[in-house]
Amino acid sequence: MSDLFVTETEQSTVSNFIELFELNLSVIPSISPEFVKSYWTPSGVHMEGNIPTQITFKGNSYTPYPIQLTGISQVVEGAYPRPQLVIANLDKLIGSYTFLFSDIIGAEVTYIRTFAKFLSVGLSSPPLTYYIARKVSHEIGSLTFELRTALDKERAFLPSRQMLKKDFPGLGVNKSVK
Repeated sequence: MSDLFVTETEQSTVSNFIELFELNLSVIPSISPEFVKSYWTPSGVHMEGNIPTQITFKGNSYTPYPIQLTGISQVVEGAYPRPQLVIANLDKLIGSYTFLFSDIIGAEVTYIRTFAKFLSVGLSSPPLTYYIARKVSHEIGSLTFELRTALDKERAFLPSRQMLKKDFPGLGVNKSVK
């Protein structure tokens, strides 16, 4: 993280806080290439008069769209947090994706936080990357998804290779445990 970004967070008055979301559907087979990535920002964070406008960050245009991420936690013990992502289904696009592509499970969601004064230089806090684990609810106006981290995959083990006695001499020492 840049010193400029840290200095801005320590000020008594800071510029507008901006949230940016990227939805990457490239892991889903048979999806059309023009819909692989979507860039959104919560509606109303960047206004020209009463009209929300697109935000440009690192060459990508983020469209104002009602979206919210809750339940973010930086834990070091216990289970990984499972934040929830609520996306409005205003144009029925996300709803149709969930019907056509198995609830878009596995799609990558990147959450970027920055300040308005850093949009032009592309400076932000480290982005948080999550994956859609399951669809929690599908209502007329919105969809709610449960997210997981990269380490919180189903049937994933660390280390991901077989442990052998020649590499780990302590294996098999206590043979009475079944």
